Amino acid sequence: MRRFIYLTATAVFFAFSADGAALPVAAHFRANVQPILDQYCGDCHEDGANKGGVTFDQFKSDEALVTNRTLWFNALKNLRAGLMPPAKKPHPSADEMKRLVDWIKYDDFGLDPKNPDPGRVTLRRLNRVEYRNTIRDLMGVDYDTTEEFPADDTGYGFDDIGDVLTLSPMLFEKYLDAAKTIVAKAVPMVSRVPKERVIAGQSFSQDGAWGSLWLSYYEHASVSKTLHVTNGGPYELLLDLAATEQFVEDEFDYNKCRVIFKADGQELLRKEFIREGDKPFHFEFKHDFWPGGHQLTFEVEPLTPDQKRPRSLAIRFDSVTVRGPFVEKYYVAPKNYSRFFPREVPAGSSARRAYARELIAAFASRAFRHPADDGTVDRLTRLAEDFYKQRGKTFEAGVAQAMTAVLGSPQFLFREENVEPDHPPGTQPFVDEYALASRLSYFLWSSMPDDELIQLAAKKQLRANLPAQVKRMLADSRSDALIKNFTGQWLQARDIETVPIDSAVVLEGDEHPDPEITKMRARLHELRQKPREQWTEGEHAEAHAIYLKLSAARSKREFSLELRRSMRHEVEAYFNHIVHDDRNVMELIDSDYTYLNGRLARHYGLTNLNVSGSEMVRVTLPPGCPRGGVLTSGC
Repeated sequence: MRRFIYLTATAVFFAFSADGAALPVAAHFRANVQPILDQYCGDCHEDGANKGGVTFDQFKSDEALVTNRTLWFNALKNLRAGLMPPAKKPHPSADEMKRLVDWIKYDDFGLDPKNPDPGRVTLRRLNRVEYRNTIRDLMGVDYDTTEEFPADDTGYGFDDIGDVLTLSPMLFEKYLDAAKTIVAKAVPMVSRVPKERVIAGQSFSQDGAWGSLWLSYYEHASVSKTLHVTNGGPYELLLDLAATEQFVEDEFDYNKCRVIFKADGQELLRKEFIREGDKPFHFEFKHDFWPGGHQLTFEVEPLTPDQKRPRSLAIRFDSVTVRGPFVEKYYVAPKNYSRFFPREVPAGSSARRAYARELIAAFASRAFRHPADDGTVDRLTRLAEDFYKQRGKTFEAGVAQAMTAVLGSPQFLFREENVEPDHPPGTQPFVDEYALASRLSYFLWSSMPDDELIQLAAKKQLRANLPAQVKRMLADSRSDALIKNFTGQWLQARDIETVPIDSAVVLEGDEHPDPEITKMRARLHELRQKPREQWTEGEHAEAHAIYLKLSAARSKREFSLELRRSMRHEVEAYFNHIVHDDRNVMELIDSDYTYLNGRLARHYGLTNLNVSGSEMVRVTLPPGCPRGGVLTSGC
């Protein structure tokens, strides 16, 4: 399998040649190939005979002979398949067959194994997955492209085919909006900000704990946390919570509660909550703190103790963010400041311009996946300088403007490729090493090249170290993108969780109806004939018990989300093993092993393998079991 991937990666060496001149093949045809056709094919395809609509002596010129590629491609297929000449007719010898096939491949088609023509290279736009991963590695931002961008078109079942990755005006506008959003989120616009610290809701009940704290609507709760302040002054407190629910019965829950938040006993929030359907809430308060310890308190008070509780309502207390003090001498560098601005901003105008140019050149080169040219860097630097020279604007905001322009440029959105300038006459040129780095990284990682690839490309040493780099990249966790994206499209595994399936038809087709299930359904139908508000307490309890039993039975029979996800993970784990353990590629078709978890093993009827839990594990299949290979996987 590794040889297969290495050969696939090696195919990225070559660029397209515009040389389409016909080779002098007609003379060779007349001398060596036509006699064979006259002997074995003439009865059906010469002297007026045109079975199948083919006549070899119909050509009026050598050019017409050489350029009829459709004819010779069909001839090649029929010769290889043994369909021509017909079974009852004499057949060419092995040597004659080789002469025919070689002329078609090497003379007429112009194939050269020592100098293969890779064909046309299409300017390739980043698809949604590649864009998201590239932004993650370049900016440190997880931008949800599935929500913000339309789905990519597909070609031959894949959404990374250059010919279908077009750029509409609407998509270009979305790219520009995305660039502004991403830069605003990632790049600090000022050099100093008030300090922030986040106190998790869970830590109010347990010191050192992290995560959210759930507090029921139905019970009184009060939790506190001591805030230690070193520097006094005005602060901001940012409270984040959500009103959540868990489904128990199909009935509205009329319960209410009150949330109270205090700082040093001073009430900052008093708000009532009803059933909100998992709605998040954000509150901001101003408060003065002085050096020492301060008590923060979060309370939940039930307001409707006599109401029924058909749903499980709760307040999810996420966090309190403490920001301050708002005193400049205590300000700190913003988060990620050193990532984009590794040194302090110089005071002088020329020094600032030089620093801006240095930052922009480095950023643009990373974003473009090759060194940015001086003209582009100069224009981006002028853009930044014109912006930060405006009154009230900062140096950081000016550089951010240039970064926004970079993310909206064609050199970022498209994978631009150049070729090596020097190559022997008559040979196909190699793509340059920066293009090779991008081809490798987007093939194996669905993302931009890392520093090691770029540094090797800059030294023109990447091609010489290609096997080692392929091995390194496959060992990197980012190669999971190859597993997920390739299997997801090749085998359509990514659709298994959403494709409509009538599970009742599939799973019940060969089974007899369960009399108990039939009886429960009939009783439930009988209860529903009467309005629910007229049910007795006993009927409510009976209906609830029937719901639970039917739900449990359904979960065993349906293609649940858990089962569908397990089927996808089965394919991914299997293909991952083939790639990373360098297995024979034929094991994709058949093997004596597969990957299962407990849910999938039960679904396949392989309970004798003693597989349990949700993790996918490799199992050896019993003799005669057809589950080895991808052809019989759940997907």
